[in-house]
Amino acid sequence: NMVISNITSVVHEIYKIGGRKMVFLNLPPIGCFPALRMHNETGECLMEASSYIKLHNEALFQALKQLAKRHPGFKYSLHDFYTTTLQRINRPLQYGYKEGTTACCGTGKFRGVFSCGGKRPVKQYKLCNNVDEHVFWDSFHFTEKVYMQIADDMWSNTNNNLYFQGSSSVKDLFSSP
Repeated sequence: NMVISNITSVVHEIYKIGGRKMVFLNLPPIGCFPALRMHNETGECLMEASSYIKLHNEALFQALKQLAKRHPGFKYSLHDFYTTTLQRINRPLQYGYKEGTTACCGTGKFRGVFSCGGKRPVKQYKLCNNVDEHVFWDSFHFTEKVYMQIADDMWSNTNNNLYFQGSSSVKDLFSSP
């Protein structure tokens, strides 16, 4: 509630100084990140962590709908980052990846130990041969390829995804009056 309240306050302040069009991403399935997945004996996503994220994402969606009702001219695009990243994790081949669960850089199960670069307490790490084959760069971050795909889709909605709430694409949002 505190996070949603802070977001709402910031949006309200931006609205007061003239901001009318805004773009939002909800949170990704953190329980499926290598750093958390490695703690599950089955290797599956940690559903408890992802369940909190789902609560936040629903609260964000509801808050944005309320802001749109209260503020004339306020328009937004909310991209379902949770679903679009989860699809890549669960079906990497469909999006041009070979690996959806193990990070390119790190150590341990799923390379989930945050050790990339050897400058953290754990110095050992492995590095994949081709980062573009992985959904995750390290235990907490997606690869540049993931972000580029999602940014392109957010801008133009070329895949005709229904992951936008508030408008069909960022391009359409900022092209409208």
